[in-house]
Amino acid sequence: MIGNGSSNDGDTRYGSGQLLNDLMRYLGLDRPKEERSRRVKLMFVGDMAQLPPVRGSESPALSLEFLQSQYDIRVQRYELTTVVRQTEGGDVLNLAYEARQRISAPEIKPIADSFGGQVYVSNFRQAAIDIVSGINQGKSVMAVVRTNAQVSRYNMTVRRYLWGRHCMNIMQGDTLLVVKNNPLLDLPNGELVQVVGANLKQQRERLVGHNGCEVQLNFRGITIEISNADGGTEFRPILVLENLLYNNRTNLSQAERWALVELVHKRHRYISKESEAFKALLATDPFYNALQVKFGYALTCHKAQGGEWSHVIVDLEGKPLMTQNDWRWFYTAVTRSKEALSLVNLSACNWVEANQRAS
Repeated sequence: MIGNGSSNDGDTRYGSGQLLNDLMRYLGLDRPKEERSRRVKLMFVGDMAQLPPVRGSESPALSLEFLQSQYDIRVQRYELTTVVRQTEGGDVLNLAYEARQRISAPEIKPIADSFGGQVYVSNFRQAAIDIVSGINQGKSVMAVVRTNAQVSRYNMTVRRYLWGRHCMNIMQGDTLLVVKNNPLLDLPNGELVQVVGANLKQQRERLVGHNGCEVQLNFRGITIEISNADGGTEFRPILVLENLLYNNRTNLSQAERWALVELVHKRHRYISKESEAFKALLATDPFYNALQVKFGYALTCHKAQGGEWSHVIVDLEGKPLMTQNDWRWFYTAVTRSKEALSLVNLSACNWVEANQRAS
């Protein structure tokens, strides 16, 4: 997804903070036509029916009008209609088609067609069991939900089934979600990684701010399995920051971000925080660049975009689908599935027949 909204993540900023503008500037397409030194062809591929970038009302990279007016370039648009992810005429595809139709004409009228063999009506407990079963069988299963609070609920429940009620530590076999770009480790925000080893001992660093408040940073050494450029996999020992693991937050607090910088400065007091030398230290320091993660058994719909899984669980939290954005969210979630789809916490005003069959 290429957005053009300003993005400034804590103390780290990439380019102008506007990805589309940065891309156009790199290609020289931000200049007046007479100053462009080379011909450039650029192709954006996406689904206009899916959710736009976070906090956006549209996908600027897919907007013919925006690209023409903003960059004075000639744009051609084509629509692909051949289905490649699901089987033509399959149950998941039929439901996705119905949802796509509702985007242009939102209505509360229940979807009339009954669900087929690939689409199941489920509940929260069964959904968590299905995720665990998929893990044990080596299958890809993911819950797609509305809120970070619901993400945490799924993560904690799945881990309780996997490791027991009292297990809090990261375990070998856990799935983690990267929640902040990490250039040092070359791992982007949204990447899912598998844990193949984890230290039992957590490293805690306590720092006291100018206001006298103590900030604790929790680190742990783990080994992850990741894909490499050759299409294979490799094992990589890394340091993770655990401050976001057990709450609903996806970003560090201002105090925690200060503490990360101060942790580096504490070891290099002779170097000014404002100097280029200190910035160079931050770029390579293993603690400052510790991977910020959450458990990865459930994702919000924006985080799930671009991913696909054999079995997708869509939890609507009992909220009705009434607006264009509601149906866009649902369409995006449904189309993450390659084979099977479970629907959890359906609203009666959208799913009368489904609720009758589930009861």
